[in-house]
Amino acid sequence: MSLLLKFNLTVLVALSVLGTSGCRTLDEPSAAEESINQAVFATIDANSDGKSSATEMAAYQHLEALAEFDLDDDKQISLREWRVAKPSTTEDVPNFKRLDQNSDGKISEDEAVAFITANEAFTAAFVALDQNKDTSLTWEEYDAGDSEALVIPLFGEKAE
Repeated sequence: MSLLLKFNLTVLVALSVLGTSGCRTLDEPSAAEESINQAVFATIDANSDGKSSATEMAAYQHLEALAEFDLDDDKQISLREWRVAKPSTTEDVPNFKRLDQNSDGKISEDEAVAFITANEAFTAAFVALDQNKDTSLTWEEYDAGDSEALVIPLFGEKAE
């Protein structure tokens, strides 16, 4: 299944959940704070082997960032796009430049995946969730552990 098809399926699942959830109140968690459900976990599994690797998890996080930042739909995040999405925040510019490993002014999926998978907190969380130590996660492993610890924002306070 192509990455674009999986992304579209993820969006479709998210829209169906939002469409049936009614109005949110301030006490309810935002979509970013909610855990991935089993259907979304299945779409993260790019090679359809029933498990998610660290690379697949990181690629999914890049897709999530694209939904917020990628205004021109080129599957990359430019500094201009980031500034439009976060106009009142300037402290992440050095972080953007660190993520943009080839200095082309855009963060590609490869750059985002490299950044996320090199993050010590992500690696530690992934290892902790991987109960059978096969370097991939099943849905059961993901669901049973602290899956929130896998979330490494490309920009913001946890990005290092």
